[in-house]
Amino acid sequence: MRIFPTDYPELFNQRDLADTMSQQEGKIEWIVNDRMDDALLATPTEDLVEHVYKQTFIPPLTIYREQGVSRVPQAIGSYLDEDGHTRHSLDNGFKFEVAFPFIGARGMFNHWIPNTPGATILKAKIEEGNPTGSVLIAVYGEDLTQEAVKQEIDGQITKIIAYVLAQNVILHAFNEDLRTKTREYVEKRKRQILNARHIAASLGYQMVRREDAPPTYITQELQRIITPRLITPPRNGVTFDPEPTIDEGEYQHILEVLSGMARLMERSPRTFAKLKEEEIRDHFLLQLNGHYKGNASGETFNRSGKTDILVREKDRNLFIGECKIWSTEQGIKDAVDQLLDYLTWRDTKAALVVFVKRKGITQPLKTIMETVAGHPAMKRGPQVHSESRQRFTFGKPDDPTREIFLTVMVFHIPDTDGLMPKPQEPRRLW
Repeated sequence: MRIFPTDYPELFNQRDLADTMSQQEGKIEWIVNDRMDDALLATPTEDLVEHVYKQTFIPPLTIYREQGVSRVPQAIGSYLDEDGHTRHSLDNGFKFEVAFPFIGARGMFNHWIPNTPGATILKAKIEEGNPTGSVLIAVYGEDLTQEAVKQEIDGQITKIIAYVLAQNVILHAFNEDLRTKTREYVEKRKRQILNARHIAASLGYQMVRREDAPPTYITQELQRIITPRLITPPRNGVTFDPEPTIDEGEYQHILEVLSGMARLMERSPRTFAKLKEEEIRDHFLLQLNGHYKGNASGETFNRSGKTDILVREKDRNLFIGECKIWSTEQGIKDAVDQLLDYLTWRDTKAALVVFVKRKGITQPLKTIMETVAGHPAMKRGPQVHSESRQRFTFGKPDDPTREIFLTVMVFHIPDTDGLMPKPQEPRRLW
């Protein structure tokens, strides 16, 4: 029995993986800078991060060893010696092949791990397919046994998979870092554009008004400085009018005020369980307007309809809070749809506060969060603050450049009827 070297090409020997990663990282600035300023400012940062990421990340290889398929053996009458010149005849020579499917970037079979060129010699034929294909391993020999062929193939695929796994450790870290670096560069570029426009506006010379002003400005209702949070990226050349927004810090403070009031209700279920949705809303309004000073026209937080808490700028809503008592899954869907109809500015913030009056909260809580997460307009999330407080990012169905940040909070104020003993009638003394 003799086993001969395969004539398949060597793997992992054409290029340093570090060079390719550096090249991909360099594309970040090119892709971002290729967008017109208006389109860049009007694109939500996280959407632009995903847009760039899809063009720069390197798909790691995954080889499915357990799905290997053995091919029909081929008889061989001779083999070429390692010197490449001498050919030997064979009486009982055969070539055995096994194909192992893979997914990922086929080109990774050509890359060596940084600083390790030629560290290992592995041979296989990579058959067509990107992102899918096959790793073809061959064994040549004379008078081969089943055990010998299996041992040789198992040994080769084990070494190849081990090398791929070592590659993937590097690639996973690289791909994760891509998002961070892209986000940092996008935010830096937006700041540069906005700063340049502010400088130009303050030079003292008359300027030709452009239709590319920053798409957000701070509402006078809440005296804070905003961070402009400017989906699939819009077309170059699209311009936007300035629109107001509530600072993220203020949004978080509003949520804490709402949460604090709701926790008070949870601690006193006998007092609050009988309240209707609009009565619960009024308690929240009282607390919120104790924290914020409105302008000359009245309170910052206002009523609208039966259950809504609004902060308005001009004729549009900057913040809307919806108070609901849990009843059905459809009720939650309707509440989300209503919020999407009410919120018209880009970068608008909202809260859906749901009270569960039933004895148990576990199943309603699960259903509420799953219903919100499954809404067709939901883009990202949830960001889990706690099991009962989660944040989602929605896009307006008719205008995906407008993002809505919705925090869902669920609280438990069980109706105490039947849970507490009824007071006894006073005893008659005569």
